[in-house]
Amino acid sequence: MAVVEDLVSIPSGDPSDDRPRGLKPTFTRGDRTFRAICTGAAAVSLVIIVSTTVFLFAKSVPAIQSTGIREFFTTSEWAPADDYFGVLGLLLGTVIIALIALSVAVPVALGLALFINEYAPHRARRVLIGAVDLLAAMPSLIFGMWGLYAFQEPLVGVSKWLNQHLDALPFFRLSEEGASLTGSSFIVGMVVAIMIVPVITSVSRDVMAQCPRGLCEGAFALGGSRWGMIRDVIIPFGKGGIVGSVLLGFGRALGE
Repeated sequence: MAVVEDLVSIPSGDPSDDRPRGLKPTFTRGDRTFRAICTGAAAVSLVIIVSTTVFLFAKSVPAIQSTGIREFFTTSEWAPADDYFGVLGLLLGTVIIALIALSVAVPVALGLALFINEYAPHRARRVLIGAVDLLAAMPSLIFGMWGLYAFQEPLVGVSKWLNQHLDALPFFRLSEEGASLTGSSFIVGMVVAIMIVPVITSVSRDVMAQCPRGLCEGAFALGGSRWGMIRDVIIPFGKGGIVGSVLLGFGRALGE
């Protein structure tokens, strides 16, 4: 937003007074219009979120009343025909899948964002940016169908290998002997991870690209390596945006 800054005169007094004069920001008509539009857009978004929350809560009241609020959140039995609803299994499954997706997607997405910005040739960079942005906008149904028909079978073998060699770790251990690995939380988490990689990559890359190149060149001039420049300049500069991109990916993982 453009801000016109006017100097404010200070009272006459000691001519040796070298205190800096204060600055009083003033806003043009365009600035006030733009601020009003942004405020209205933010208010509409807030109203939509609050309305959605109220709607979901109102529609869930009959289910909570028939089951009991404690049993509603602490049991996993889902029997609508008997008016019994327990969402614990749904909540745990959602969180587990989202955590699996994040543990895989975050390193891959950040590495891809750094590669596009700092290592990829100029021509390849433009192609990669377009491909990542296109994948970020792709509907989740496409990823789900691809994961079901093309990605599930190879991941079953990976799941078996992890269970055979890393079953000492609880999250690689089967819940019961001979359980089917088709449609497991691991497979679903991997598909969701591939789905959120473009989202995290796109936002992180945009944030990292805003880092002033003068700071990067200064790091090189002081004898720093490319990785040292990334670690000490780019990542600290964009950490807020990187955290925001991870939270955005986490939100999409929860929703899917």
